[in-house]
Formats: sequence, structure tokens, C-alpha cells
Amino acid sequence: MDYQNFLRTILPAGEWSDINVVNGDGMMNGRNWATLATARWHRKGGVAAFIKFIHAAGPAAGRETRDITDAERLRQILMRVQRIAQSPSIPSVAVLDARMILDKGLLLAMEQVTVIQTLVDKGLATPDLAITILRDLDPDIEAGAQKWHHFDVCARNLGLTNGGKPVYLDIESIYFEDAGRIPVTLPAFKAWRLPSPLKAEVVNTNNFDGQAIHLNTDLATRKIKSEIMLVAAECCLGPIPYPIDPLDWLKSFKQNTYAIALLDAYSRLIAGQSVSLTTLASTLRSAGPIEAPFPPPLAAPVAQQTKDATAVFPRPTSPSENGDWQALHATLTEQARALRRAELNETKRTNYRTQLEDIANRFPEALPVWNELLLLAISYERDRDNALSVVNRALSFHRDNKDLQHWKQILSAWSAE
Repeated sequence: MDYQNFLRTILPAGEWSDINVVNGDGMMNGRNWATLATARWHRKGGVAAFIKFIHAAGPAAGRETRDITDAERLRQILMRVQRIAQSPSIPSVAVLDARMILDKGLLLAMEQVTVIQTLVDKGLATPDLAITILRDLDPDIEAGAQKWHHFDVCARNLGLTNGGKPVYLDIESIYFEDAGRIPVTLPAFKAWRLPSPLKAEVVNTNNFDGQAIHLNTDLATRKIKSEIMLVAAECCLGPIPYPIDPLDWLKSFKQNTYAIALLDAYSRLIAGQSVSLTTLASTLRSAGPIEAPFPPPLAAPVAQQTKDATAVFPRPTSPSENGDWQALHATLTEQARALRRAELNETKRTNYRTQLEDIANRFPEALPVWNELLLLAISYERDRDNALSVVNRALSFHRDNKDLQHWKQILSAWSAE
């Protein structure tokens, strides 16, 4: 099926333009249950929009597909989305259009925002963003008596509006309280992102009735706080490697003021004690920045870098300007993305590292390549000796780089496991 032409057919030409189907790495798009697209909505002056069209399961669909995209379930999702759109106390992405298209499926059109995961992966997320997320998404300060819960909070499912406001994405994962409990009819979430004790509480079979997980509001609140805290941690410390437990990951950042504050909050949350995300935001602000609080992320090719990205990882004072290393580095973009999605096994990671090493050896001025090698060694291979070797070699060409100097201090204090 030509989904681009399909979307152009069902969307009124006077209201929509620049419709382009895009790929995504979520479950719905990956299983061909949904089509994603960008577009421009003209009803309010030309708003950049993101479209998700969930295809209704056909008569020959398998059981799993029917359970998730059956037309009746899509109508239930539509009712929830309409309720979300009418609830100003829920900090969700703005819904521009939501409706069933005959028997074809569910159309969801939302304001286009910057996905937090993109900022984390590019090294553009900062402790200031972490503070904003904790403060603005604190469930304790929501207005209104109606309780609700987003069941799959992660950096991929949080966005930042043009005005700098953090909002929830994947709004089909938002459920409302019913008789003191929150029924989650599609309990799909990234369980590994919860600390083990809290994960055990959530997946307890006593919460499942065969059709939905029913969370009491206290457990739902602790779960969403934990997930928001982890996104804040990634803004301060870089992306968490899959599938490490968040507590073990934070403990690996010895003497890091952000990690220490977050660990303290996690310990109290797991113990059932009260944890205010607003107070945690203030704690992080008072902790103050350190020179290199997170493993270096993937840098975009220079031609695509923004001014802010260049400020995070400034180019060396006398780089090669022939562009050769940028072109070579750009050929590894898909492997870099696969690394962050935990899709590279040990053999593929070794091959990726070999290619990076080749570029670094041929073009030692290529600081983003050294940064990627360092990220690979620290966050994905947990190899302290190799990471220290990378830092020392990089410093021989970038002696005055404060990020590298700071990482050498950290790695020198990190006992080899």
C-alpha cells in the first residue's frame, strides 16, 4: 500500500500540505501496525505536525495484531486521546486532529516537537533540561482531581516544544484512574528502565487480570517518578546502556554530584518514602555543573551540526579542513544509531570500533570520533582500560581539551573490574 498517497487522500488538501512518510524505531512502526509522517497543518497558520496512523487489524490478522489494533480498541484509544486533549492539567503534546477513518484505522495528528532522546544522543541535553523536566512533569503539582498515568515514559516518549516546555508523547500510553486503580490495557513498557525492586512491584501477577494491569495510584506515581528521574539522569550523564539496572548505572559515576543526588532520591522512592521531583530539581541545580558530566555522545557530521552542538564539543584549533573524516564518519551513522538501540552484538560492536579507530588514526583531529570511541568503551563495553587508552591517545592531539582531561581523571579513579 502507498501510505503517502493514502494519507494525502484522507487529509483535506486545504488543511494539510508537505505530507512525508518517515521511519520510526518504535514497536508500532516496526511491526507495520502504524504509519508515521510529518506534515504542515494550516488551520492555525502552518503548524509543523507529526502524524501517526494506526492501521485497524484486518480479518486475517493474527491474535497479537488484533489485540493491539482491533478497531474496537482503536475507538477506545480515540476516546482516551479526546479526553487527554480536553485535560489542560496533563502536559501532553498538543493534539491537532484525532479521528477514526472509516474501517481503515485511527488518525492521530500532533504538534511536532523535539524528542528528548534526540538531544540526549547528540549531547545537547543538559542538567538545565533535567531540572526543567523534573519541575514541569512533577506529578505532585498537577491541577485537577482526576488521576492518570503514562505507562511508557522514556526519553523517546518525551518532547520539548518550541517554547521549551516538556510534554508527553506516545499519548496512547496515557490511562485514567477507575475506582482507585489505573487499568492499563496494553502493558507495554521498557521494564529494564525501572530499578529491580520497583519493576518487581509493577509486573507482580496480582496486578494482572488477564486483560489489563491494574496499578494503584501510589505505585503508578512511584513508577512515573522513577521513569522521569531516569530521563533527567540521561540529560546529565548521557544515555543509559541497555539493559543495565538504573541503580547500577548511577553507581558507576563515582563522586558525580548529579548521580549522588539521583541515587539518594531513588533509594527513598524504592523504600516508599515521599520524593518530590520539584525538590530534586532544586538539589540538582545546587549541585552545580561539572566539566564533563556524561560520556561523550555521537556528534553529527559538521555540515549538520547546530551552533549549540559545536559549543558542546568545540572543534580543535587547527583541524584538517578537507572534510575527508567528516564524510567517513557520516558513513557510520546507522551503526551509531544501532549501538544506542542495543542492536549491535559483540562482533558488530568490535567491527564498529575498528572502523572508528581507523578514522581516528588517519585523522587524529577528528574529536567527535574520539568521543564516540570513548562512549563505546565506557557505556557499552564497560572497558576501563580501553577507555583510558582512548583518552590518552586523544589527549596527545587535543592537549587542552577540558572534557578529555576530566575523563582521564575519572577513568584513573575507576578501578578496573
